[in-house]
Amino acid sequence: MVIGRLGRAHGLRGALRFWPETDYPERLSGGRPVWIFPPGVDEPAVARPSRLQEVKPLGAGGWWLVTLQGVADRAQAEALVGGTLRVPASSLPALGPGRFYHHQLVGLLVRDGRGTPVGTVTEVLVTGANDVLAVRRPSGGMVYVPATRQAVAAVDLERGELHLGELPGLVDGEGEDGDCGSTS
Repeated sequence: MVIGRLGRAHGLRGALRFWPETDYPERLSGGRPVWIFPPGVDEPAVARPSRLQEVKPLGAGGWWLVTLQGVADRAQAEALVGGTLRVPASSLPALGPGRFYHHQLVGLLVRDGRGTPVGTVTEVLVTGANDVLAVRRPSGGMVYVPATRQAVAAVDLERGELHLGELPGLVDGEGEDGDCGSTS
């Protein structure tokens, strides 16, 4: 589970700018075990274990400053720019009712308000206003659904389904090839 992305090196002692991808950055305390995935790497066998030594906000803009165990100088930090920090999904705390981690939504079958299959969630995009669900249509096209209470009526993790609300134009207006307002 990605908890954030590593930005440029900061200073000479191995610190990095860090963009948290969590609603709870206060959980990013010193000593927490993490896995470092170098830039362009998605294979766990290449990742390496580490610990957060220090994490603090860098002021306005949303960036944080992070130091990691085993990253002692600028050259080591620069080699990680563009990488990610991850934790096992099993280490994440339970969320309250109606709240879900992104990885729980990816792969869910999406149904419209009538129960008709629309496609499958392939990704959750983090935007400024609200998250957006990227849904692959059976035709191969994509439709993008805002992750809001109006657009998403229900999520059933046990059944592996996400049900859309009754918002006109959300996924209707399907063309002959099965795409609606989509891009290939």
